[in-house]
Amino acid sequence: MGWLGHRRLSIIDTRDVAIADVWDDEKRYCIVFNGEIFNYASWRAELEAGSNLFTQSDTEVLLKLYIQQKENCLPN
Repeated sequence: MGWLGHRRLSIIDTRDVAIADVWDDEKRYCIVFNGEIFNYASWRAELEAGSNLFTQSDTEVLLKLYIQQKENCLPN
């Protein structure tokens, strides 16, 4: 088993529930993301209809988009 270190810069959702390593409900997918997706709120609004979102973070939105759309989740 390998390890990955990460230090989170909390800007959007500063609660502990929005930690940097976000897992899906089935623990199949995990994302560690340090960045900011400026238009994540519009993607979040689309996802809220069919997904359980637990944080306000853009990281969780990116994970859910990847699960749904795989490599097509981010437009060119």
